[in-house]
Amino acid sequence: MNPWRRTVISTLACILCASLLMSPAAAQIATPDLSEITFVNPSFVNDMSATPAADATPAVDGEAHGGILGDPDAPVTLRIYADYQCPHCRNFHAIIEPQLIADYVVPGDIRLEFIDFPVIGIKSVQEWNDDGKESVQAAEATMCAAEQDAFMLYREALFTGDLKPNSGALSDENLVRIGDELGLDADALSACLASGRYEDAVVSQALAALDAGVQQTPSMAIDGDIIVLTQDGYDGLRLTLDEAIANSR
Repeated sequence: MNPWRRTVISTLACILCASLLMSPAAAQIATPDLSEITFVNPSFVNDMSATPAADATPAVDGEAHGGILGDPDAPVTLRIYADYQCPHCRNFHAIIEPQLIADYVVPGDIRLEFIDFPVIGIKSVQEWNDDGKESVQAAEATMCAAEQDAFMLYREALFTGDLKPNSGALSDENLVRIGDELGLDADALSACLASGRYEDAVVSQALAALDAGVQQTPSMAIDGDIIVLTQDGYDGLRLTLDEAIANSR
């Protein structure tokens, strides 16, 4: 077994600087129409197009990326590391993401890359291989939905509404039900999730996040550099992004 997978996760947490969500500049706004914005599936899912067998497993390599929203040629990439069960990730999705999309993605200044980093109920990295962990299964289910070109639609559904972590709300049965309610092929989603073909992909993303220094959700990184949130909240985040954009040109 990879020694990384034997390492106990002692510091992972679901936290966020409260000032970021309380900042007046980060008042909740309506999410722009995502159908008008370029989206690229996670590379693990794209790999499956060349290996359509039901029991195929996507290749995992160092160039793998998460789902990317925005102009592929945008000068800056902002990675968002999140767990679908993390309460602060859900707040971040509702309050901060729409602002980022409106202010930076729509104009083409940045692209967002979504990285799954399951931490809720996870005590050690080997538990990322545990099919009973709802955060892990939710991440896998999102990739399964991406096979039906519904990554963003499914992701939005997972982040919507109230959710008590590890309550069964994101059980395999409910993950399939959510897809069915969205109009997806529930049988295909169920078969994909049961196959576990994206398990290694989720683990690979999570290990890469640890290697990059991510220890909490939500976290962000600009072109690979972890952002340290300040008391300036969203205003401070904008200054950081503006500087990165200016330096990229």
